Amino acid sequence: MDTKDRAAIPTWRAICNDGAQGFGGIIKYQLVLQFQAESVQEFDELVVLEDLLVEKLPLGSVVDGHDLGSGEFNIFILTDQPERTFHAAEQTIQLYRPPQKLKAAYRELGQNTFVILWPPTLREFTIA
Repeated sequence: MDTKDRAAIPTWRAICNDGAQGFGGIIKYQLVLQFQAESVQEFDELVVLEDLLVEKLPLGSVVDGHDLGSGEFNIFILTDQPERTFHAAEQTIQLYRPPQKLKAAYRELGQNTFVILWPPTLREFTIA
């Protein structure tokens, strides 16, 4: 995806509470893939993973960037099918095999409550 294509993709900051027009429908959810990361090397490895996800995720899913802070690296994905998108992302993650532990959850755009996808034993999901 080149810079021109990326400019046409709606970002989280540009989305209202009602969702965003996506590729053929309304994008209603934000999926968050969260990894532990504290070093520059870990950050660089996860940026590579983020780039792979841009290429590999199904239509209707948009990688919306990342943030790093408080020892965690978050990749944000806008999607209308968070569970399907997570399973597709999980396949890429397993092939790439980052050493950091994965946590994943999603929420409706404009909401604060997350639905936890991974790991199944996780009871609370927050973004620092």
